Amino acid sequence: METLKLKPASQTQLPLIKKLYKRAFPRSEKKPFFVITKNQKRGRMEVLSLTDNDDFVGLAITIMHEELVLLDYFAIDSMKRGSGYGGAALALLLERYQGKKFLLEIERPEESAINNEERVRRKKFYLNNGFSETGIDIKLFGVTMELLSYNCSLTFEEYQGLYKHILSNFMVNQFVKRKTINYKQLIHPDLRKIAQKIPFNVTVIKMAVLAQTLMLKMIRVPSELQCRKVTVKGYEGLDVSVEIFEPKDAAEKLPCLLYLHGGGFGYRAAPHHKKLACVYAKEANCRVVFPDYHLLPRYSFPAAYTDALAVYEWICNHTEELLIDSKRIAIGGDSAGGMLTANLCNTVEQHGLKSPCAQLLIYPATDVRMQTESMKKYYDTPLWNAVNNRKMWNMYLPNASAEERALASPMENKLPQQLPNTYIETAEYDCLHDEGILYAQKLERAGAKVELYETKATIHGYDAATTSTIVKASVAKRVAALNQAFNTD
Repeated sequence: METLKLKPASQTQLPLIKKLYKRAFPRSEKKPFFVITKNQKRGRMEVLSLTDNDDFVGLAITIMHEELVLLDYFAIDSMKRGSGYGGAALALLLERYQGKKFLLEIERPEESAINNEERVRRKKFYLNNGFSETGIDIKLFGVTMELLSYNCSLTFEEYQGLYKHILSNFMVNQFVKRKTINYKQLIHPDLRKIAQKIPFNVTVIKMAVLAQTLMLKMIRVPSELQCRKVTVKGYEGLDVSVEIFEPKDAAEKLPCLLYLHGGGFGYRAAPHHKKLACVYAKEANCRVVFPDYHLLPRYSFPAAYTDALAVYEWICNHTEELLIDSKRIAIGGDSAGGMLTANLCNTVEQHGLKSPCAQLLIYPATDVRMQTESMKKYYDTPLWNAVNNRKMWNMYLPNASAEERALASPMENKLPQQLPNTYIETAEYDCLHDEGILYAQKLERAGAKVELYETKATIHGYDAATTSTIVKASVAKRVAALNQAFNTD
């Protein structure tokens, strides 16, 4: 093995490589060889020969673009297999492309596949040699494959861009696709009507403002409750509109829930947010403070956080006037609002404010790094997905410093000594699923009392289906968590 060499193929070696190429790979996976040689001449691909004492052993064909390298084809001659050449050759490849993002495509093991044993063996070989799953499944010229990478993270867009370097955009868009999943068949039947793909970009956000404003005004407050409106000074002295939902004519001091709606920091509160705020006010017998904090695209970090902090401080400083029990103030939120909730609970003590008695985190976003398995897996789920989530972070933290990222990202927050009791809820088919679980574990390690509820057959934002039995069950658990926090000395 000491004489094993990996070098660009010479003209005399090309016939041997072409012969092994035709024999080693199924027709459905092979590119026309002239495409390979053409891109080799352009410096976009490398055709490498593996030799031992000048004896031909195998081939490796790679695609290169910027910092990415794809091991497109890799084969050891059938007469040389079983002698350790595969692992040794892979080590030479990793050495050759050291410092690059190195990836490869393999057929995903499936019990129904005729060659499943071979697929399992091949995947085990690469995993044993330091590769890891990216969570990205693809349709490559009609063949379902999965991507593995070596010591790096990867997005599908980066992978697709690699192919656009050697093929036309039309070819890539037609034949290099992510494998799609029919989530409507997996989720609870009650949720299928709301399971729509919603884009997240500046244009759509701006177009949605008027419609969301009108829909929110159409939601009536239940007769048992009343709503009063106030204004609080927030980010850079700007006004923050605040609604307070509370039991009608309640003259005694009540607990308070500061609720921060989700929407990727871009969309305003949706009708279901207002409905649920009213449910919390009624069922937990509390005053729900519901701020309309400043949003993207005009206001990025720290506008929303500063608004939320200002409203919390206002509540703490006006408990007598608002008839709020200062010992029973909780903070809650969903999605982006869940992130703001966690941010507040981790930082209010730094501003001389009392820690809340509880926090309610509904499928929260907690990590700007976005490296979890669910983030890799759920890139096209309805309502919200990894693609939207990445756009949100990019818009929310443009040109952010490391300190700002750490402040915005709860998983990177330094936790306070006093941690509130925490209720965390996750959705099964949600890119944020694992972030919620990891954040629960972080809080528990720090000594917090945490209730984690992992809902099943659900998607991010599933509680928009407010009449669904599965939503009612989840809301009942949220209310129970609030009541427990409000009635514990």
